[in-house]
Amino acid sequence: MFDSPLSASAYEILDVDPTVDDVELRRAYRLRLRQTHPDTGGDAAMFIQVQRAWELVGTVES
Repeated sequence: MFDSPLSASAYEILDVDPTVDDVELRRAYRLRLRQTHPDTGGDAAMFIQVQRAWELVGTVES
């Protein structure tokens, strides 16, 4: 999905700047999940892209 130069980057999918801190990144991820969730009228394909973007750039809570 993120292999092509024409595809959106993980940060673009999450609608954040690549320099954003972990707190803002998590906040943006959760917001995008709510916006794209199929149960709330969102696009299922976009919802999956948001999840995959998080897998690439998200941080694991310790």
